[in-house]
This record gives sequence, structure tokens and C-alpha cells, in this order.
Amino acid sequence: MKEKVVIVTGGGGGIGAEVAHQLSLASWIVVSVDMEFPPSRDKNQKIVEIAGDITDSQTIALAITKAQELGELCGLANIAGTRTYRAFPEIERSFLLQHLEVNTIAPLAWMQKVSEIMIENKTPGSIVNVTSVMSERVTHGNAAYCASKAALTSLTKAAALELAGNGIRVNAVAPGPTDTPMLDALDEKKKATLAKWLPLGKLGTPSDVSEAILFLLDSGKFITGTTICVDGGYLVA
Repeated sequence: MKEKVVIVTGGGGGIGAEVAHQLSLASWIVVSVDMEFPPSRDKNQKIVEIAGDITDSQTIALAITKAQELGELCGLANIAGTRTYRAFPEIERSFLLQHLEVNTIAPLAWMQKVSEIMIENKTPGSIVNVTSVMSERVTHGNAAYCASKAALTSLTKAAALELAGNGIRVNAVAPGPTDTPMLDALDEKKKATLAKWLPLGKLGTPSDVSEAILFLLDSGKFITGTTICVDGGYLVA
């Protein structure tokens, strides 16, 4: 029996690195893709790192080729993302397109290419996209980010509908405030205030989010087209 292989984008740090690690412990071979990886980190033999731009078609092709060499490609976790704060009146076309390129268009391309391989090989599979609770509850200065993640949520549902007949499940995980480098724009005082405001009284961790992603990739056999919010109560606060 071939090893089951999953591609993880954004695996160089934060949620992506935690997901790659946890998948490797759960008997997956992981092809981890990011712009760069920490040089000092202990290497895991079950994680193959590919340094490249996730928006580049050549990076996608390289990752898929490597995945097929290692076993049976049956999973994809689109975790890479970008967020830059800018007030709504100051948003330019190029600024919005930057967010759409990374947060929406690239995940679409990865889904298309990976699902194509799954269909060719008649392999049931699972795709998980990391969206955001801010696609439902917007905040100041995040219009471009919120819009790009809302678009990814819709693409997730559309893909789930159209790929279901091929045995491919497509779902999303929407993190709330999570203690990763993406939250570093806030100082420690603001982080503490935000944590206190959340109903569960603390920020999320990469481990919290990875649990939901692993569930949808490895279990949840009758779940498709849905979004699991891992937000500490953000949407009900």
C-alpha cells in the first residue's frame, strides 16, 4: 500500500508548521511549501520541504511531482496567507489584488491541480482551506483581507459541490485571533485585551487550529462544504 501524502502550503511557520508536524505524527507524508523555512529546525524525515512562491505555477507543479514520488496524493491544506492593515478609503486596486492573489487565487490553483491528480488516480481525498472568522465579522483596517478570505469560503463551497462526485471532500477552517506571527502587528497590551474580550478568555494557538484541520483531513468522512470556526467564541462575543 502506498503512503498517503498531503501538501501543506504555508508550512514554514505558525499554523502551517504545526499542521505539518501533527500530520507527520499521524502517519502522513507531508510536502510542505513556503517561501522559506527556519534553518535551525530539526528536520523530520516525514516532512519534505519545498521553498517557493505558492502563487507560482512551477512551485505547484514541483510540489505535486514530489508528492506523487512519495506516495498517494490524497490531501491538501491551503494555509499560506497574507494580511496587511490599511484603512478602507486608502485601498488601491494593487493592494486588493495582492491579497486576492495569495489568499484566493493561489488556493484555487492548488485545489484545481491537486484535485486533477486525485481524479486521474481515482483517489478519494480531502482538501482543507484556512479562511478566517473575519470573512463573517469584519474589523477596521482589514477590508482587503476579509474580502479575500470571504471569496475563499465561497470557493470552498463551490469546490465541495463540484468535486463530491469524485470522492473529494472540501472544507474550511476559520481561525479566530490566534497567537501567530500574523498577529504580531498588535503589541502585547492589545493582545492581552483581545484575549480577555474573547468568551474563552485566551488567544488561540496553532495547535488549536491544527486539530480541526487534521480532523477534516483524516476523519470527517461525511463532511464537505462546511466551515469549522476555531475562534474562542469570537463570532458570538
